[in-house]
Amino acid sequence: MKTLPLLLLSFALWCVALPPRAVQAQETVSFELFYESLDPYGEWIGVDDYGYCWRPYAAVDDPMWRPYSDGSWAHTDGGWTWVSNEDFGWATYHYGRWARVIGVGWVWVPGYEWAPAWVSWRDTPDKEYVGWAPLPPEARFEISIGFNTWVDDYYDIGPSCYNFVRYRDFGEPRLRTVIMPYERNVTIINNSINITHISYRDAVVNNVYIGGPQYGFVRERSTREVRELKLRRREDFDFDRMRRDPKEYGRGINHREGDNFLVASPNIRRFRDDERREPAKVKERVTERRIDRGWDGVKDPAVAQRIRERMRQDGDRTRPQVLPEKVVGGREREGRIGANDDRDQKGRDMSRDDRRPGPGMLPGGRRDESLTPPGGASQADIARRLEEEKKLREQRGGTAMDDRESKRNNDEDGRVGRPGGAPPAMVDRREKERRDAMEAEQRRRAMESDVADKKKEVADRDRMDQERGEKMKMDAQREKERQAAMEAKKRDDAVRMQREREGSEQAAKERMEGERRKAAESRAREQNEAQERTRNMEREKQQRAVKEAQDRQRAAAEGTQRREAENGQRKAMEDTRRRSEDSQREAAERSRRAAEEGRRQQMQSQQRRTEESRPQPQIQRREDNPPAGGREGAKRGRDKDDDKDKEKEKEKGRK
Repeated sequence: MKTLPLLLLSFALWCVALPPRAVQAQETVSFELFYESLDPYGEWIGVDDYGYCWRPYAAVDDPMWRPYSDGSWAHTDGGWTWVSNEDFGWATYHYGRWARVIGVGWVWVPGYEWAPAWVSWRDTPDKEYVGWAPLPPEARFEISIGFNTWVDDYYDIGPSCYNFVRYRDFGEPRLRTVIMPYERNVTIINNSINITHISYRDAVVNNVYIGGPQYGFVRERSTREVRELKLRRREDFDFDRMRRDPKEYGRGINHREGDNFLVASPNIRRFRDDERREPAKVKERVTERRIDRGWDGVKDPAVAQRIRERMRQDGDRTRPQVLPEKVVGGREREGRIGANDDRDQKGRDMSRDDRRPGPGMLPGGRRDESLTPPGGASQADIARRLEEEKKLREQRGGTAMDDRESKRNNDEDGRVGRPGGAPPAMVDRREKERRDAMEAEQRRRAMESDVADKKKEVADRDRMDQERGEKMKMDAQREKERQAAMEAKKRDDAVRMQREREGSEQAAKERMEGERRKAAESRAREQNEAQERTRNMEREKQQRAVKEAQDRQRAAAEGTQRREAENGQRKAMEDTRRRSEDSQREAAERSRRAAEEGRRQQMQSQQRRTEESRPQPQIQRREDNPPAGGREGAKRGRDKDDDKDKEKEKEKGRK
């Protein structure tokens, strides 16, 4: 019983001798960090199965608010990393999952595992649109499986959960301004394929890689530059300051420095007995969990069936034989389990065989017996016991083993020397015990040597810890200087912003005055233009009136000329007709006269022939018979009378 206090004392000394920095390196935090740091930006709600969920005030004020919308994407060595413009984004877009509860809205379910983003990716074959949707709380990351193109089909992620943008707008610093209207999601997702690829990868922060669209193609198509950065974990994350002043410390905690993107990614563990297991304020409690999976915008069942079939085809391309179990908060599908009882500090299922092996463990959770001494004691336990025995020997002036051996040997020797003493078998047993004691002493010395080596190692660690402590002090001093520089920069920025604000106000006043002057000038110019238009209209009206009068005069003159020309033409035609008629009458008269003359001549020739054929009596010439010249004169007289008649007819025709 006396050795128990010594054992406890040695155990305490051994614990104190552990390197303090090694313990600090393993420091983790619980959900209490989320409860306190997110409280200024939203409210906590108890949801059946999910536990305590957080709803941002932005989702309450704006019904169109969606997760992974107010920010941008950066390509890092850990894949596509979400760069949030919201102060709470350092936690809600890298831990946990999102769900849309009917009657409540979008809520964040806390989780253990950090990643650059927990989303599903889709794009169209014509490379016009690309979209992403938050993974639901049922999606648990398994190292050996990851997430691939089957997530939409397996976790039932509907169209309205997605944010789609054009590839040319992918590099915008505030993607919410270029996200396509959610009414178009059904059309876009019906012509898209899943390109999700989330896997385990070494040498990146938390060993989670977020694959999605090809970076080279995005850089080529985006109108804004999408730079490639290196993801780095912030080693100066101050948990206490985050708890005390989350609004000030959390603003810009994830930020870019040159080609590096610094992120706060503390390890999350289960609650300890002395920690608060629920938020300080719980807005409400939802006893019946009803989840909107994102299919409310699909009104046609045939279209919904076609989209689900396309998702199933996408999943068949990469679907593994064994899919991860669907976890709903603290419940498995088969029944109730303790919240987080089967998960390690990073949220992994420690009851499964695919967890990462720890010290002294083999894959599958089996302990490596080659690293464990017989009896179940560890090397540290053996060293501690040897140290205690050594102290006891020093206090008693000898070794406890020598005292026990000498007493036993004396008793046995006395029995052997006396009559009826110990038999030979007992002597053999004593020799064997002595050999065992010698071997034990050798083992003890070897262990003492190991203990000495361990002490030396502890001393080296102490020295290194001291150096590390000095370095930490220097780092703390540099941090203070940096904080002071940052405070000075903030003050300078505040002064600069004040000056810029004053300058912008003055510029706004000048701009407003200029706009007023421009408006007055514009009104005066418009009035002048209106008056000028009125004068032009009057002038044009007068010109049209003058032109119309001139056109009427010209038309009247042309009509007069046309009538005169027509009258002249009619007169000329009448004259031509009269002349033609006169010439026809004259020709007819001449023909008649020629015919009459031919008949007279024929009659005269007949009379002459007749007279010549009759015998002519001898008739004396009488004085009363007119000469031949008298008949010709009579003929001429008749011709003159005929000419006078023709002249009279011509005069009648002219009239």
